[in-house]
Amino acid sequence: MLGEVVGRNAIVHPNKPKDGELSLRLYRNVGSVEAAIYFYEGHWKSPGGINPANGLALFPKLRVTGASVRSSVGKGIGNIEVGYYDSRDDHKGNNPFVNNSEFRALVGYEQEVARNLTLGTQYYLEHLFDY
Repeated sequence: MLGEVVGRNAIVHPNKPKDGELSLRLYRNVGSVEAAIYFYEGHWKSPGGINPANGLALFPKLRVTGASVRSSVGKGIGNIEVGYYDSRDDHKGNNPFVNNSEFRALVGYEQEVARNLTLGTQYYLEHLFDY
């Protein structure tokens, strides 16, 4: 927005939220499977928007719901995590100054390949809505 490369000469001054946040995790083990659901109501943890009137960085409201599953797979351990990040200040993606809602997923696998040596791999996906 400044029309130039910025850095130390364009310090971000955020408008930090004054209200609180709520997070919840419910989990259960069923045999060798660990399953959990997550809920968060609060704000993006880093500035996710800007007020064009005064140039202050914003922390838009955010609601996150998600789930995870972790279990033994073959000789290792596999996990899947999914979450929907609902950008409460811009449900429809019409405001270019606020983060859009997004879907995130992570699939992973790890296995001990030698004594005290574990090899792991992960695939991460982010899908931005209404871009």
